[in-house]
Amino acid sequence: MCGKSPRAFVSSLLLSIAMAWAVYTPLSEQRPGVIYWSFSGLAAVYLLYSAPVFLLGGVPYSLLVDAFFRRTRIVNKGATLSTLLHTGLYMFGGFLIFTVFLLVISEGRMDDLLELSGFNLYGMLGAVLFYFIDELLRKVPYPTREQVKPEMTIKYTICFIRRNDEILLLNRERAPWMGAWNGVGGKIEPGESPKESVLREIAEETGLVPRSVVFKGMVTWQVDDSYFGGMYAYLAEVEEELEFTTPRPTEEGLLDWKKIDWILHPDNKGVASNIPKYLPKLLGDSRRFEHFCTFRGGRMTDFESRELAEETEESRIFPRGVRA
Repeated sequence: MCGKSPRAFVSSLLLSIAMAWAVYTPLSEQRPGVIYWSFSGLAAVYLLYSAPVFLLGGVPYSLLVDAFFRRTRIVNKGATLSTLLHTGLYMFGGFLIFTVFLLVISEGRMDDLLELSGFNLYGMLGAVLFYFIDELLRKVPYPTREQVKPEMTIKYTICFIRRNDEILLLNRERAPWMGAWNGVGGKIEPGESPKESVLREIAEETGLVPRSVVFKGMVTWQVDDSYFGGMYAYLAEVEEELEFTTPRPTEEGLLDWKKIDWILHPDNKGVASNIPKYLPKLLGDSRRFEHFCTFRGGRMTDFESRELAEETEESRIFPRGVRA
């Protein structure tokens, strides 16, 4: 939501300027003895009214539209169709939200509401403006990996426990990735090394004692322009004949063995969306990588892997890495 709020405010500002320009009386046309609003005064008043409408009504509506398109995947059927449908939905939303706003300020009086009904056109215009500003800013290149807070400490671990051609996954009860299959792991406690943390998390979440736990790199991510995070990634091996019956409910969620082919299947929407991107390297490559994911609007829009230096596991900072 915080990524859309500045865009909503910019949209309300531009709309306020446009509305002020439409009703402002130039100095050359002003009559003596008549009090006129200044252009800046008009823009300020319109902004005072429109900004809350955009922030409290437009932003939630925009998030609902985004969720609708992600769920229906209409966006995959062509850019033109997607743009037309987005424009129509935003125009409807602008009309609806401004109607509610006019009902509030007119206190439900129909005469006043009819007199103000022309402002619905500005609502539709502002909603479409918001949509195109949002789309334009989504396409602006994000800072490079080296430009984004390279010295932040990494606070989490993740581990994939392998038995033959299966991985033990956890369907988590809580965010992040609530309801999605993911590796085991969690937050590094004060005073812990990453290795100590992942061994503790394995014991707490599964009760297993793997025969090996190998550091495989890092998974890092940027979410919109508001958050940057990461976790140390490990691969654990257990004996092929290990008996560990699943599904098995735990305090963290549901544990279950999943075939590697199932996890990596392109139609599988039940696993965390970045796992199919980095798991093949984690399982099949002896080198260590930083797997960097970019999320925008709730979707992963970019991914890259970079080879890491040997000492990275103990560095506790985001690596700079070299391009793989």
